[in-house]
Order: sequence, then C-alpha cells, then structure tokens
Amino acid sequence: MTREALIQKYHQQTLTPDEEAQLEAMIASGEIELEALSDLHDLGEQLQWLAADVHSPDMSHQFHQWLETEATQAKASLKNNTNPIVRWLSSPMTAAAMLVLGLLTGISLTQKGGTDAGGGPELVAELTRLRTDLMMTLLKEDSSTERLKAVHLTSEITEVTQPITEALLKTLREDSNSNVRLAALDALYPFAERPQVRAGLIKSISFQEDPLVLIAMSELMVDLQEQQSVGELEQVLKRENTPPEVKERIQSSLDILL
Repeated sequence: MTREALIQKYHQQTLTPDEEAQLEAMIASGEIELEALSDLHDLGEQLQWLAADVHSPDMSHQFHQWLETEATQAKASLKNNTNPIVRWLSSPMTAAAMLVLGLLTGISLTQKGGTDAGGGPELVAELTRLRTDLMMTLLKEDSSTERLKAVHLTSEITEVTQPITEALLKTLREDSNSNVRLAALDALYPFAERPQVRAGLIKSISFQEDPLVLIAMSELMVDLQEQQSVGELEQVLKRENTPPEVKERIQSSLDILL
C-alpha cells in the first residue's frame, strides 16, 4: 500500500493489523514522518495560538470554531462506523479538545469574577500539563502507532518532569513494539545526565531482547561512558538467545568501556 493510502486510512481509523505494521515500518525507516500524522501537530499549533491569545477578546470565538471543526472532521472520518459518537468521544484528540475547552472556560469565569487569571506563564504551565496528560493517555493505547506519537509528543513539552521520564523508561522496558522502545530511548537521551534517568537506562538493558534495541543501548552506554552498565551488558552476552552479531557489537562496546 502506498504512503498516501496508509496515511489516509490512519486518519480514517480503518487500518488493518497488517497495514498498521506497514505504517510502523515506514515510520521507523523515515519514509513517513510522524508530523504527517497531523492531528498532534495541529493540536500543538492550536495550543500555541491559545497561549499567545489568552487575553484576546476573540480567543473564545476562535477556539469554539476550532472545536467545531475538529468535531466535524472526526464525525466525517467515522461515517461508516455504526456508533460514530462513541468512537469520536473516545478519541485522544477529542479528549484533548475537551480539556482545553475546560481550561478556557475556567479562565473566562475567573476573569469575569474580577480575579486575575495569572497571565501567560500560568496558562503555559497548564498547557504543558495538557500535553503531558495527552502523552500519558496515548501511551496506553493498543495501537503502537499511537504510542509512537505519544513518545514523539515529549519534544513539544516545555518542561519534561520526572513522571514523564518515568513513563518513557517504563515504555522502554515494557512496550511490546521495538520501534516504540527505540523511540523512547531516543526521547530519553537528552535527559541522560539526570541520575534517575541514567539509572533507569542501565536497568532497562536486561529487559531488552530485540537486536536493534540492544545494539542501540550498548552504543548509548559508550556515548555516555557509563561504566556501571558493564555488568548488565555482560549478562546479555551470556544469554544463549542473543544473536552472534549482537554479541559482537556489545563486546565492542565493552572493550571501549573497560
């Protein structure tokens, strides 16, 4: 199936398991950028204008127009489903829209009551929380493509807190899809200087069986010059089910670390 057809079926939520696997492979190879699955990108842009226009008299009208558009598009994409309202209400994008609507309503009521809403920084913090909540929601999705998007969403979060890195470490340890694990590893790299993240990365080595993930983790340990990972890497070498080519790459990493 072509790139365009896969993207279209993704937005229509009609991908078969085989088509979803093909989509994941094309994401992993770089043939399809996550930005092409545009709902999260569009949400990020809407959150940006919401933060910028918090004091604008037109903000409420603009937001309601956006919300109406999202609802219309969602219903159109689900027109062949027997219960489109249930599916639309359960979608992550709709949940995010409702959260922003609640935030907007709260600000409006506060301002009408004569109390200062706190200005831009408070709203930006709330929008960061919204992105975090959306990420956590997507990480629980059955679709590995949605979980990939959740990991990618961390790049749009202004302040990556410990709960976020813990969620990424859990994904690295436990996700059933190797592409999602690799994405989580990549997302964690900028925070590897944090003691909690570094310790979590080392402990995650023993949870890995996929050759690509194991090689990526061993190379990361070399990049970090993390000698405390030596024991974990040596345990991987002792496994009977570790492929010879993976053992060779890990041994090369150990030769550098020791």
